Amino acid sequence: MNRENTMSGLRIISWAVIVAMVFAGLVLAPRRAAAQAPGMFTVPFSADQTITSTGRGGTPQTITGKVYVGKARTRMDMSTQGGNMAMIINLETKESIMLMIDRKMAMKMSADGLSGMMGGRGMQMKPPVDTSKPFDPTHPCAESTDMTCTVAGNETVNGRECQKWVMTQKSTGKVTTAWIDLKLHYPIKAVSDSGTLELRNVVEGAQPDSLFVVPPDFTVMDPKAMMGGRN
Repeated sequence: MNRENTMSGLRIISWAVIVAMVFAGLVLAPRRAAAQAPGMFTVPFSADQTITSTGRGGTPQTITGKVYVGKARTRMDMSTQGGNMAMIINLETKESIMLMIDRKMAMKMSADGLSGMMGGRGMQMKPPVDTSKPFDPTHPCAESTDMTCTVAGNETVNGRECQKWVMTQKSTGKVTTAWIDLKLHYPIKAVSDSGTLELRNVVEGAQPDSLFVVPPDFTVMDPKAMMGGRN
């Protein structure tokens, strides 16, 4: 997977990661222990995941994979046109890991590093809430002056009871609609003009610790080197 394919893969998965983190209470924001506890994942699970992205040239791209969620950790495995990738986010260590599975390579980044990469030049992506402020998972947009979040009722999606949220960015008018599992506190489906995220075949249960760390036979690379020296 060359740099161009790596960046293409990141562009595709970044929207899905941000949507999941915003509504799960894991937007890499500082936490106040008592107030923020509901944002922790209390029901671990795995599921099949499909992401449909419009892509840079407007051509639809469909990416299939898996999502694994632990109490304070999440992992997205995806097959893109550039190869097989995984993104791991650990809330406890404030660290993210990108795995390039075919090449057995990994990049470790801090929470700030991941946020910066998603919002950097060429990615055209940034977290949709202010990550410098405390996060209330029951009101995802409460601390953002540029976002509004509105509850639009409850619906059953792919066999899961969900609460429907409509998130609007005031400055651009862009809208993301997400159906948040009432038990898992995780989006079962999300739709925006950037793409669609959908989970099926949810299986509740503890996930192996080995899923959320760099495999022992992988080489850990410098993120700046992998991104061609980009800051």
